[in-house]
Amino acid sequence: MAFNDGGHAFPNNSTELRYDNSAVCQSSGGMSLWDFYAAAALSTMALVTNDPVCTQRVAIVCADYADAMIAEREKRRATS
Repeated sequence: MAFNDGGHAFPNNSTELRYDNSAVCQSSGGMSLWDFYAAAALSTMALVTNDPVCTQRVAIVCADYADAMIAEREKRRATS
């Protein structure tokens, strides 16, 4: 199964105005929603240790939170 990163959280938007005055909008880049969720989880945890084992555990927990939030988002989208 492919990794679902939730798509772009903050894409770079650009608009191209064509010769016939029509506009084409494109979104690309930016951090993924998964990265945003993991960073949000990280911001709630105090990282005042130099212990690499503790730091690794915090990273795993943040990744787990991001996975859970993406899964819940997909579940709610499927039922709406």
